[in-house]
Order: sequence, then C-alpha cells, then structure tokens
Amino acid sequence: MDNRLAENIKRYRLMRGLDQSQLVSLLAVSRVTYSKIETGRSKPTDDMFYRIAKVFGISPVLLLENSQPRSNPRFRHKKIRTQQENAFCVQAILDAERKFADYEFIEEVAKENCPPSAGFMGLRRTVQNVAEARQFGSEVRKFFFSQGFTSVRRLGEALEANGVKYLAFPFPTAAEVGFTLQLPSGHFAIAVNTNISIPGERQLFTLCHEVGHMLLHSFDEPTDEISAVEAKHIENEADAFASGLLLPDDEFEAAWRSSDGVPWFNRVLSVKKIFMVSYKTVLKRLEERSGTNPPPPYRVWFHQNYRRQFGRSLPAREEACPSDIRIESSRFIRLARKIFFDGEITMSRLAEVLGKSILETRDLVSSWTKEGA
Repeated sequence: MDNRLAENIKRYRLMRGLDQSQLVSLLAVSRVTYSKIETGRSKPTDDMFYRIAKVFGISPVLLLENSQPRSNPRFRHKKIRTQQENAFCVQAILDAERKFADYEFIEEVAKENCPPSAGFMGLRRTVQNVAEARQFGSEVRKFFFSQGFTSVRRLGEALEANGVKYLAFPFPTAAEVGFTLQLPSGHFAIAVNTNISIPGERQLFTLCHEVGHMLLHSFDEPTDEISAVEAKHIENEADAFASGLLLPDDEFEAAWRSSDGVPWFNRVLSVKKIFMVSYKTVLKRLEERSGTNPPPPYRVWFHQNYRRQFGRSLPAREEACPSDIRIESSRFIRLARKIFFDGEITMSRLAEVLGKSILETRDLVSSWTKEGA
C-alpha cells in the first residue's frame, strides 16, 4: 500500500510542531477521522486534502511526493534526535534528492553531462591519521590551484570543473549542515545548507569536509549506520582534510609570522580573514601548533578578548567578524538559464527547478535578459 500521503502528513505535522490534537482542532475534524488519515487507513476527501496543505502552508503537490529518501546520506552516523528534528532532517534529504534529480534533468536537456574527472577521482586515497588527512587537503588545494582556481572563493567552480555536482540551498533545519548523496548514476553529489543561521565560513568548511569524505571514504560500502567510534574517526579525518584544504600549514605559518607584533586577538582575526575560515579553525590550528597537552586556553582567551572589544559575548553558533563568503552552484544556474532561453523548458518549470515562485523567476529572467542585452 502506498502510504506516501499519510507519511508526508505526519512529517509536516511534526515539522510544524503540532500534536494530533492541535491539528485536529485546526482542521475541525474528529480525532478518529484524522488518525485514520495519518496512519494510512483512509484517504482524505479532496476538501480535507487541500485544508491540510493550507494549514501546513505548503503546495498540495508536496503531500503527494516521495515520503522516504531513496538513499541514506553517505559517511554520516545516525544521531539520536527528537521526532521533530528527525522529520526536518528527512525533509532536507528529500529536498536534496529532488534538486539533484532536477540537476541531472537540466544536464540531460542541455546535453552537458559531466561525470567526475578521472584526474580528480584519481586523487582518492586512504590515510593513517588526521595529520595525513590535513596534508592531503593541502595537496588537493594545490591541484585546484594548478587548474587556475587560485582562491577558495572559486572552490565551487573548481569542483564543478572536475565534474562534482553540488548544490547550496536552505535546509528546513540548521541541525544538518550538509551531506553527500550517491545519485542513481553512481556519482556522488554534495548538498550544503545555506540556512541564514549558518555562517558562510561554516558553509565553506562543510563543502570542503564533504569533498574530504568523497576522496577519503568513498571506497567504503554504504551502511545504514556505523558505530560511534568509526563515525568519529571518519569525521575527524574529513575535518582535518577541510582544514588542510582551506588553511595549509606552510601558508598558515607564513601568515601568522607576518602578523608578529599585532595583538594576539587581532592576529587571529587577520588570519581568519585571509583564509576565509572560522575563528575556530584558526584556534584549532594554534592548539595543534602549541605542542603541549593540554594546549593553552586559546578559546577562553579569544572569547574574553571578543567580549572586551565588542561589549558582548559571542554566541556558540555565531561567527566572529564574518566574511561575505557565499557558496553557490554557478553551473546549475547556467544550465537552467541556457535551457530556458533555448526554449526547452517553460517559465513554470524553470521556477520549479530553481525552487522559486513564478514572480521571483520572472524577475530573475528579466535580469538575465538585461545582462544579455
């Protein structure tokens, strides 16, 4: 029996933070009637179907889409979450699957399929420890730079030039910052959360982290769940890879030495700005550089200095002096634009692919037209 409708209704109810009694009240139906709908024992009337969508504030079409992901994100340990958190995370995966299906659709229409390059995938290897993982990240940075992508701002372009699909879009929750999916084609694709509460530095680090997983761990067979010990091990390797890609040891040392004589707090901010990384990444590198166990309390010092300089405490999820770095997929937009102007898709289909309203899409097309004039 196809329970997509029932499962979607339940997931959206949980995402909205409603219990059954509250939703029953909003729909003005009996508890028994609603219970049968949510458990799949009966179908809602057409009127009830549209009322449910209206209460959730979504298009009715979304209630009829896939209710369960077709694949589990790779390289991720299942965390214990509340029902609401789990509903949000499932929705993020479903959104990513739909967007990547659209990505492959526009590739096919544009006749520009681009599988991962042999040169990029040929870099894959296993490492013995986090130090090797960080060094590997630095080597991959040099690989991209040798191709002409000489700024981390162009990391997205570098990945797309090497056939790696990635999309950056707001997830319905900030609990997921990004993940890697294996597409039906067998290729890997990366989704990064651009939720407004996630700083650009974190988005960039997440993209690098997932690239690390692709190059370090894509040899592994997918599993529904891995042990906590193994999960921590591969996460530490991916973090170290991302750190090396964004902040190579030699370049970090040169930048740190060049700021000698500047107050310590300002040195951290200076290095952070140069490499467009989080202050936490710089502090982690300083801890490793110290060679002491335990390392100096750099994080305590940083927060104390931040409070003195800015007159407030720095929240845990907030970035100190954030940069304007943004993670976007230029290739996805370019292909969508191309097939629209080639007359291959309608305005409404373009809006669907881009995840925008018709009005927003018309404004975007207008701006494209002016650019091409």
